[in-house]
Amino acid sequence: MSREKVRRGLVTIAAIVVLIAGMRAAASIVVPILLALFLAFVSSPLVFRLSKTRMPYPLAVSLVLLLELAVLGTLGVLIGSSVGRFEQRVPVYRDRLGELYRELADFMSSHGVRLAPEGLSAALDPGAIMEMIGTTLTGLGAILGNLLLVVLVLAFTLFDASRLWRKVEAHFAGSAAGDHVLTAISAEINRYLSVKSATSITTGVLLGVWCAVMGVDFAVLWGLLAFLLNYIPTVGSLLAAIPPVLVALVVHGPGTALAVAGGYVAVNVSIGNVIEPRLMGRALGISPVVVLLSIVLWGWVLGPVGALLSVPLTMILKIALSNTTEWAWIADLMSGPVEEVQEPIPEPSTSERSEPGEVG
Repeated sequence: MSREKVRRGLVTIAAIVVLIAGMRAAASIVVPILLALFLAFVSSPLVFRLSKTRMPYPLAVSLVLLLELAVLGTLGVLIGSSVGRFEQRVPVYRDRLGELYRELADFMSSHGVRLAPEGLSAALDPGAIMEMIGTTLTGLGAILGNLLLVVLVLAFTLFDASRLWRKVEAHFAGSAAGDHVLTAISAEINRYLSVKSATSITTGVLLGVWCAVMGVDFAVLWGLLAFLLNYIPTVGSLLAAIPPVLVALVVHGPGTALAVAGGYVAVNVSIGNVIEPRLMGRALGISPVVVLLSIVLWGWVLGPVGALLSVPLTMILKIALSNTTEWAWIADLMSGPVEEVQEPIPEPSTSERSEPGEVG
């Protein structure tokens, strides 16, 4: 390996480290902007499709913006109102959970088993779990509540999406990426998101209804949380189950908590392991280790939204790297075992090859 390649590699690594540190330091600004750019990327094909039906481009953008604003606004209102009421109940839940922990410790001690040393017991104070849940939900609600910045960035990006799309496609024309790298990335991401959104909505509705049937407080909030965290593979369903199970434990006792946990296991196993793979039709093409590391990295850098967007962002990165000559080997390392023969993404038609949409 030549010195020039080593130098370029070190410079690239240093730039990535600086970029990640900067994103973490400015997370309060980066998160809504990144969310808006991601929404603009996945909704641009819908705008282009509407504009090809002889609908004026500004009108197509306006309709998509209204749709996304309605969805984000509804989520923000529901989560914000539920989180506010949940925070008021956190002290009660915390005290009751502490009592249950002490009762368990006394029971174990009476049978000659010490639950934990005093120092470890304080560190594992179960009451702190409720505080952590409240803080996480508050942060998520605050992000959804910052709709002004999200909508502004989303609107300006969508109105300029046609020109930006053509510029990027022109940049990759004639390279290893081919002439339609954005089309390939968009098709892959939208395929994943369409299936994941359908299964997440189903999961959220079923678990919200199950919590309501079991008499768990804030059933709507837990349904919304299950819907959102279902976008995080593997660990998302586990994290979504913790708050309602704890609330069921402190309000109704161990029997109800076990029943709630059993409902979460049944729904997530049936949808996540049976229905979703059949609808996907193929694996994501990302190694499970890469999925886990991406969740940890993006969650550490950008918080809850980073964890929610971790898999789509990693997929975008993998597809983009695979369409280059110099970094294709990294995309190959990120790939997981192929469970089924992957179907090639269809080539755009002649009309789609020219332009994604016309402004005006």
